[in-house]
Amino acid sequence: MGGFRLKLSLTQAKFTGDEKQVRLFLHAFYWLGYHGTAWPFNLIDAATVRQQYLQLASCSQDPITQLQEQVFWAVCRTRLAHGFTVKWGPDFYQLFAGMPPQPLVYSQAGFPRLTPHALRDESNFFEFFQAKNIRFTLMTPRESSLLSYLQGREATSWDLVARLMSFLDDYDEAAATPLWEDPQLVMNLLRLSLAWSLMGGDYVKQADFFTTTQLSYKQRQMRDLLGDFVDQLPETPAFAPFKTDRAAFIEMLFLLFVPYLSRFKWTDRVHVALWMASTDIGNAAIRHFLQNISVVALMAPEADLGQADLIITSPDDFANAPLPPGAGPRFDWYLDATETDYYRLYQQVFRLYEQKLAAAAE
Repeated sequence: MGGFRLKLSLTQAKFTGDEKQVRLFLHAFYWLGYHGTAWPFNLIDAATVRQQYLQLASCSQDPITQLQEQVFWAVCRTRLAHGFTVKWGPDFYQLFAGMPPQPLVYSQAGFPRLTPHALRDESNFFEFFQAKNIRFTLMTPRESSLLSYLQGREATSWDLVARLMSFLDDYDEAAATPLWEDPQLVMNLLRLSLAWSLMGGDYVKQADFFTTTQLSYKQRQMRDLLGDFVDQLPETPAFAPFKTDRAAFIEMLFLLFVPYLSRFKWTDRVHVALWMASTDIGNAAIRHFLQNISVVALMAPEADLGQADLIITSPDDFANAPLPPGAGPRFDWYLDATETDYYRLYQQVFRLYEQKLAAAAE
């Protein structure tokens, strides 16, 4: 918890640190520990929370997101019942001064001990939680409005995203420029940047509680490239949070770009050559299969076979043809290939990919 500037006092049985981080941690704990089993709050009625949640203007239409946000709201209510409140500084209110005021999530009647300013702080934190979470669904009008607003305000969060887009365009325009036509990717980058800026650095996320053995996530080039980007950000207070928690920020950026890694011409991709007739529809299936493996770079027919990491051949066509010096291993393919053949080929590709990753790390 030290990375989030949180401490757990065993003598007093309480957290010390930013209340916003405490609640994000408790939400992750309760959601990951109890979802799909039972409502974990004995003193807060689940049906009441659900009924009140569904009346919110910001209520999600996704059933799983609804449950997550209801658990978070219960965490917030539990903390409020114990006297812990969230506070936003003047920078927060200055950033959103031009946004139309939103209805309060908490009513004065329901929380009579809270001041009007505390009610506003708490309501804003609930909306912050909703806005910061990474999503891969179609953008809502509310999200589009936030994107347009931050672009118009020239906020640090949007400035960082614009700088990243320009940086990657300069590195590989052909690969990067089409990415910015994906509104979900752009919005997720903005969500991450906004949350990092408002929280003053790294914050508790569900991704912090998972590790993966997937080979794609061990790729280094994109991480190194994103590291270069963070290092060249201005040395100003506004960009300090991205540099202070540099490694964590780079990792989150990297995770957002994992689905797009195959668009960049990384040297550690497995270069595969098809040494078979290209005029036969029967060979289209193997080509389509390889094109959908993100770590494969399918070589052009006229490419130098000596640069191939793997050569897939049709024995009927090239039964006795010698391979050029330095060419990768040969994998025989047949028109009546079975699921087992496809699986063997997939395993061979990823063995070669793992070897490349290991060699790059040395």
